[in-house]
Parts: sequence; structure tokens; C-alpha cells
Amino acid sequence: DNNQSRSIPALAKFCREKFGLAEKEPVIDICGLLEARGIKVRSIEVETDSFLGLSVSSNEDGGPAVIVNAWKRLPVETWIFSAAHELGHLLMHLNAYDVEQTSEEEVQEVEADQFASHFLMPNEAFKREWDEAAGLNLVDRIFKVKKVFKVSWRTVLYRYSESLPSEKRGKLWMQFNIEYKNR
Repeated sequence: DNNQSRSIPALAKFCREKFGLAEKEPVIDICGLLEARGIKVRSIEVETDSFLGLSVSSNEDGGPAVIVNAWKRLPVETWIFSAAHELGHLLMHLNAYDVEQTSEEEVQEVEADQFASHFLMPNEAFKREWDEAAGLNLVDRIFKVKKVFKVSWRTVLYRYSESLPSEKRGKLWMQFNIEYKNR
């Protein structure tokens, strides 16, 4: 199946179906899901938030594998998002693996983030939960949806921002930060 011919949300939905996840089911044990499909998962503790994880393609020794930074100062939701992000790389960017290259392609990073957000919060379920919380202020709305899908607030905010024109996305993040600090 040619992954490039699919949209990223459709690929995430297809992957969830293959993993046996119901539409609204939160991804609680992503390590178990990946390992059951032959993808090795390893956690390492790197005391930084600038490294969240990496993946190793099946073409490399020891692959396919996902490595996640499980530093205790990073929230568990960040570990989960990182594993889903790296799964996105494994599915969409197999031809991009180059052990000599340490810089990451920004477009591929955005695509992997988009995959992770759709894998963790399927489109229809996300829209339904977002719409059901319509009467709440932005912070409460974000946290209500966060609880349903057991993801970070950043994942919810990122996902909602996808629906906005690009010039409004930065303003949304600023608005959230201001409202959150005012609490």
C-alpha cells in the first residue's frame, strides 16, 4: 500500500483500525501496541526536552524500533506522543532514513506530528468531543478533550490549531498561554 497516496488523517485512521482500536478509544499502552506488531520499543533517559525520541527503520540493524526519551521531568503524555510521532516516521518516511544525516527534515517532522495527533485523537471523535465542549472557555475546553483522549494539552491545542488559517495559529497558542496564566 503506497502511504504517500493517503492523507495523513486517513493513514492514522487505517493504522488505528489495524491496531484494533475503537474510534474513541484512547491509546493507553502504545508500547504494547507497537511491540505486538513487531516494532521494538525502548526508553532511555536523556535529561533534556530537546530530544524526545527517534525511530530505526526495518532496513537498519535492530529495526524497526522506536526509542522514546522517558526522562522523569517529561510528562507521560509526551512519551506517548513521541512514540506515535516516531511510528509516523516509520510509516511515512522509510526512504528518508540516513544514519549519516543528523538534521531532520522540517516537513517530515510536521507530518509526523500530524500523524501522531490523528492517531491519538481520530478526526470524527476529536470533532465530536471538541463540539460537545463548545460552551467552555479555551483552557477548560482543551483540558476536557485532553482527559477524554488521555493526551497532553499541547496535543489538543495542536490538533485544534490545524483547523485554523496559518496566520491565526500562533495567536491561538498565545491566547491559550495568557488564559492559562490568568488562572
